[in-house]
Amino acid sequence: TAVNVVYRPEPDITIRTDASKQGWGCAVNDLATGGLWTVEEQEDHINYLEMLAVLFGLKAYKQLVSDKHVKVLVDNTTVQVTLNKMGTSHSPKLNALVKSIWDWCIIHHIWLTVARIPGKENIEADYESRKCRRNTEWCLDKKLFHKACEKLHFMPNIDLFASRINYQYNQSGSPENSEGTMRRTYSCAKVAHTDMVASCYENACSETSAASNAGIHIISTQQTNRKAPSPSQNVPVAVSLIRKQLENRGFSQTVTNVMDASWRSGTRKQYECYLSKWELYCSERKIDPFYPALEDGINFLGELYDQGTGYSGLNTARSALSSIIVSTNNG
Repeated sequence: TAVNVVYRPEPDITIRTDASKQGWGCAVNDLATGGLWTVEEQEDHINYLEMLAVLFGLKAYKQLVSDKHVKVLVDNTTVQVTLNKMGTSHSPKLNALVKSIWDWCIIHHIWLTVARIPGKENIEADYESRKCRRNTEWCLDKKLFHKACEKLHFMPNIDLFASRINYQYNQSGSPENSEGTMRRTYSCAKVAHTDMVASCYENACSETSAASNAGIHIISTQQTNRKAPSPSQNVPVAVSLIRKQLENRGFSQTVTNVMDASWRSGTRKQYECYLSKWELYCSERKIDPFYPALEDGINFLGELYDQGTGYSGLNTARSALSSIIVSTNNG
């Protein structure tokens, strides 16, 4: 019998994913991202969470993986076999998730090849899956929050730093339902909408359209005529600001060098744009970049938002500022 063997080219890009009972992680080259599980998701079997990490990783780097042959490295044999065979698991729930992954890949013209990587070599993805994110993945009690809004006759304009876990409004612009469905981020007039927890994309300074392509979907809003701060060619790089901050706090040259070397190249790339903008912003307004007033930082983020910077970019900018700003609060 004659057969036509289908040959696929070598993978265009390789991503690594991992999951723990705390969260998920994904790494691509020097880039890495991740997020926490909901309380309900933490009860799922680790095989299901490993599979879910693959879906979230693909979505987080949608722009990088679309229209490509993608090789996914996992340290879970069940995920490897089940994804490559497009199902066959004895778990209906796991099979349904596999179908969702392949359906998403078909829409974005992606062919997956899944291979196994030893757990001890899956360092970055494993780190992201266990990373503490309690400083960002928290929210006010939802029932109390909405009750307060009702009493104050107040409706927020935007759920700015919300993720799929801590958002307060569902797709329709109404409060989240009592069952706690956690799918997307929505508010009312101005909308910050994401299928994922914030993703770390190489060009963290990209505006709304690029953030959307990276798997973070932003519904555009009208921009004001105010110009956001922009970097100049002579603005020092982010590493310079970070080193100055450490030196100003009295750390020795050795400690400064060690802490400087601990930064990932991907993190440097993300922070450099916003710290350069921040230094220029402070220089123009005669603000100490290391000891600004709270309203200075908020106004800076506000100008970035006016420019059209999406949720991912604003969250990265906030993290960048927290890496150099010295708190004067003694409490």
